[in-house]
Amino acid sequence: PGNRPRPAAATGTHDPELVREIYAYSVVGIREEGDRSRVFMNDRIYRLGDVVDHARGLVITGISQDGLTFRTPDGRVYERRF
Repeated sequence: PGNRPRPAAATGTHDPELVREIYAYSVVGIREEGDRSRVFMNDRIYRLGDVVDHARGLVITGISQDGLTFRTPDGRVYERRF
């Protein structure tokens, strides 16, 4: 449908289940301040480098008004665009 978000882009092969999980995160607010950027997501405040999913080792590596970037331990990069 028209306003549905695009799937997350990934570098290399990506895990469709992880893409769905990333888009299911409840993002309430973003404060973009360079290296000190933060996102209020899933009732927590995350900063760059924080692990958002310990079971998968998913780390948040980018925060902007346009979207979020995540990296898995094996180096795959996922983006969630707004």
